[in-house]
Amino acid sequence: MTYSTPFDLAYRTISQPSPPKPAHEASEKADTAELTRTDVELILQHRRAATPDELQHIIDDGRKFHLTDWEQNALSVLLTVEMAAQRAKSQGRLDHNALFIHRVLGYAETPHGLLANREFFEREFKAGAVAISRCTRHKPPRCECWRDFRERLWNIADRYGGKSPEAWSAQAVWQSLEELELAARPERVTGMPTAS
Repeated sequence: MTYSTPFDLAYRTISQPSPPKPAHEASEKADTAELTRTDVELILQHRRAATPDELQHIIDDGRKFHLTDWEQNALSVLLTVEMAAQRAKSQGRLDHNALFIHRVLGYAETPHGLLANREFFEREFKAGAVAISRCTRHKPPRCECWRDFRERLWNIADRYGGKSPEAWSAQAVWQSLEELELAARPERVTGMPTAS
C-alpha cells in the first residue's frame, strides 16, 4: 500500500494522456466552407436557416458566392438581426431589435429577403387602386388609368433583377392591381335608361 502526497496525485493527473478536446471550431469552419451558391439563395429566400458564423462567412467571401449588392445588403441585415436575437436570447429578454427593424424601419419579409422600403409599395398599391376605382372609361386589360403605375413597377423589377425583394414586391403589387382592374364592376350608365 503506497501513500500519495497531493503533489504525487497532481503529477499523475497531469502526466496521464487526456482525450482530445472536441474540434468545435474546426467543424464550424468546415461547415461554412462547404456552403454553396444554392445555400446562399435558400438563405436569402428564408427557406434555410443560417448561423451568424455562416452569414459572416458568406459576406466575407462575397466574390466566391457571386453576391450582388442587394444580396450583400440583405445578408448584412440578416446577420444583424440574428446577432441581436442571439444577444437578446442569451440575456433572457425579448428581441426588441428585430421588432424595431420590421416595425419602425419598415422592413418586410419576402421570399427573396428583406424589403427595405415597404411603405413605397404600399403607397403605389393604394394610389393604383384609387386610380382604377375612379376611372370613368375603364377598358381592361391594361387600362390607361394605371399605366404610370405599371411603368414604375416594371422599371423597379427590371432595375433590381428577378430574385430581389424589390422585384418580388413590384410583381405582387402589379398582380394585385391587375386583379382589381379585371374585377367585375357595375356598368356605368351613360345617359338616360330607355324603356323596353
